[in-house]
Amino acid sequence: MGLTGTFADTVNGARLALSLCQKYSIKYAVLAQSSPSCCSSTAYDGHFTGQKVACNGVTTQLLNQHGIQVVGQHNIVDLKALLTHFDV
Repeated sequence: MGLTGTFADTVNGARLALSLCQKYSIKYAVLAQSSPSCCSSTAYDGHFTGQKVACNGVTTQLLNQHGIQVVGQHNIVDLKALLTHFDV
C-alpha cells in the first residue's frame, strides 16, 4: 500500500529537504515551529481548534536521524547557542 494524499506530500517534502541539506552540507535547520511537518516541539493538532500537541514533525525527525539539528523559528536563540561553540 503506497502513501496517498497530503501525508505523501509531507514525506516527499521531508526527503527533498534532507537531500538539499546533504547536498549543501547543512548541519542546522530552522523550521516552522507549529507546522505538523516541521515542528520541533509543538504543533497544531490538525483539528483547527488552535490546540497544540507535543511532537516532532516528519521533516524534523528525518533531519535529526541524519545528524541535522533542528530548531523552531521562535527558538532561534537555541541555534545561536549551538553556533557559539564554532568559529562561524
